[in-house]
Amino acid sequence: MTTAITADEHGQEQDGVPPEDIPSGRFGGPLPTLPAHITPCTPEEQAAHLTELAEALSCFAVGDAIRRLSKRKRGVA
Repeated sequence: MTTAITADEHGQEQDGVPPEDIPSGRFGGPLPTLPAHITPCTPEEQAAHLTELAEALSCFAVGDAIRRLSKRKRGVA
């Protein structure tokens, strides 16, 4: 069986691969645009949000919460 060799948008050869299997960053159509009233955060704002989130999560202990729940289910005080 002979398959056609095609080139993608970056000039890379694709040997017999259907177009839908070649990653183009446009899965399912064009990327959606944000509404006019929403503006994306700047990298500095994103870093500040990440720092705030990391600080809040650093105080959260999942293990303790799971152990308390597990003891309640078993009837242990």
